[in-house]
Amino acid sequence: MHLTDIAIKALKVENGQRDFADDAIPGLALRVGKRAKTFTLVMGAGANRRRIKIGRYPDLKLAAARSKAKALIGEQQGKRDQSTVVFQTAFDRFIELHLKTKNKPSSAAETERLIRRHLVPTLGKLRLEAITKREVAEVIDGLISTPAECAHAFTAARTFFRFCEKRGYLSRSPMVGLDAPT
Repeated sequence: MHLTDIAIKALKVENGQRDFADDAIPGLALRVGKRAKTFTLVMGAGANRRRIKIGRYPDLKLAAARSKAKALIGEQQGKRDQSTVVFQTAFDRFIELHLKTKNKPSSAAETERLIRRHLVPTLGKLRLEAITKREVAEVIDGLISTPAECAHAFTAARTFFRFCEKRGYLSRSPMVGLDAPT
């Protein structure tokens, strides 16, 4: 969701609480309850995943929450080993560990073809953590004139990024929140 100060003021829930993810900063969300609105940041993957409370709205405005989230993410990346996984390396592992073992040969070949043809030229040399939702969306949107190819490329990309997320190669898939093309 594209959070703005005006949108935040209007958000309400009847009972319980609900998280509204921010499109601008991966992992940042606004948790809206009956009595309070709190900015949180989800960091890490798998067993290391944790939710950090950043602050309450309106004491902490959206811009300040985003700044705090960026600082926390920067701290974690500073602690992390600098040898992060590149798209092409993760793709090679995906072929070896996922496609060859969990798919029929024809399905594996088609998924590999789609990723090689559409994603590798644009994203191949980038670090997985640096790939944004916008970059993936631009690749998929570029295929809209061929609807079947577009839909299959979307599914292949989503499968690949889910694999990377499960393996801990990246903390959050850039496909989260992207709707399948129609």
